[in-house]
Amino acid sequence: MPNQTQSLGDYAESAAQQLQQLGREIVVDDHHITFAFTESGNYRIELSRIKTAEQLLSWVQHLAAKTWMTPQRLKYFIGKVVEKSDIRLPSL
Repeated sequence: MPNQTQSLGDYAESAAQQLQQLGREIVVDDHHITFAFTESGNYRIELSRIKTAEQLLSWVQHLAAKTWMTPQRLKYFIGKVVEKSDIRLPSL
């Protein structure tokens, strides 16, 4: 949300830049999601290992424990897995 000193346009531009940055850090193709920013190299997950909501939750729990994971990266990861799969999550 924009703060009192930030215009709505500035907020939208900042959000778009953050989304672009996430797209560079978390690379998605038809078979993998790759976290391409970790100090120890790329961290790749095969999409075939995430076919159910339960498997997705397991990955979310696993990734949340990583020191390089952030809430924004985790949300982006979840969104991309749902886009690439038949997993349906309940709306909140």
